[in-house]
Amino acid sequence: MPLLELRGVTKGYVEKGKYFPVLDAIDLVVEEGEFVTIVGPSGSGKSTIIRIAAGLIPPTGGQVLYRGQPLAGPNPGAAIVFQNFALIPWLTVQENIELVLEARGLPPRQRVRTALKYIDLVGLDSFEDAYPRELSGGMKQRVGFARALAVEPELLLMDEPFSSLDILTAAGLREEFLKLWTGGKLSIRSVVLVTHNIEEAVLMSDRVVVLSARPSRIVGEVSVALPRPRDPHSSDFELIMDRLYALIVSSHIGR
Repeated sequence: MPLLELRGVTKGYVEKGKYFPVLDAIDLVVEEGEFVTIVGPSGSGKSTIIRIAAGLIPPTGGQVLYRGQPLAGPNPGAAIVFQNFALIPWLTVQENIELVLEARGLPPRQRVRTALKYIDLVGLDSFEDAYPRELSGGMKQRVGFARALAVEPELLLMDEPFSSLDILTAAGLREEFLKLWTGGKLSIRSVVLVTHNIEEAVLMSDRVVVLSARPSRIVGEVSVALPRPRDPHSSDFELIMDRLYALIVSSHIGR
């Protein structure tokens, strides 16, 4: 049974009496143990898919299933890492993480233990009492990862989590996350990443799904059967990159 399944999912909005489609009949299956990345042009609805999978917004049509059960409301098995960190500025690092644990109903002592555990896991030990304004962009995103991991989700949804970081910081954080993912140190069963960075998609994923321009459809997918860690300069890596670029270009020509 898939961990996550989108069946014929559509999404649109109404403005001044006119309907504007965003997603058009999205069929997506995420199996347990998979790292799936969604790529596509800006405005194609990639982030919308993440929010629908998390149960934060409902689809206009179609169905979302989590472990075979229809999703109605927030997905209890999922957590999100956002692009813009989404930290509460007047709370410390530890308090930002404890807040989501409190919402999950954890008692105070357990909240403290769990928050400290994941602060240490993402390399922020000794920054428990720091406020977001005192942190670099990379450190803020580490808090974002710690907050998502602390609820010990089965499904981790990542909405362009590295795009706001400089190249070196993003590369380091990607590498650290992949080590946690492949090292079996996390509760996560599957990951869905949204990105506009094709190299990042091939570097991290088991499978890359390509969206067309809006209203978005899935125009194809490419398997990434390369051993980790991956070499972006290898011929096999570059061949997969070329296949993805060809899919993206052909989808634009076809529209």
